[in-house]
Amino acid sequence: FIVATMMGVFPEDEGLVFQCTLALLLRYSLVDLYRPKFAKLGVVVWQFDKIVEGFLPKVHSALVKHGVNSEYYAIQWFMTLYASDLPQSVVRRIWDRFLIAGWRIVVQVGLALLCTVQDSL
Repeated sequence: FIVATMMGVFPEDEGLVFQCTLALLLRYSLVDLYRPKFAKLGVVVWQFDKIVEGFLPKVHSALVKHGVNSEYYAIQWFMTLYASDLPQSVVRRIWDRFLIAGWRIVVQVGLALLCTVQDSL
């Protein structure tokens, strides 16, 4: 999903797609999420679950009541930086902010998405 998004941004230049993807993976430690046994991913998802519990207790309680923890939705969000779940125009805006402010943006977007469904839980 990450490479596909990069290809949408730079459709004429595969070399640039490769270089940008590599930079994204290395500079922002995204590569650590893909390492064997996904240890870093587990930590990040656990942290996000605690952040949801702190900032959106109603959402957290509803999800726990139904046996859903952040592993069910946040893994895909974090591994693809939302490219698998949101329209490309939105993903590109998120990535613009991510490149400037880092992982904080990924967490804020996740909280915003959960906040939008808060009343329906």
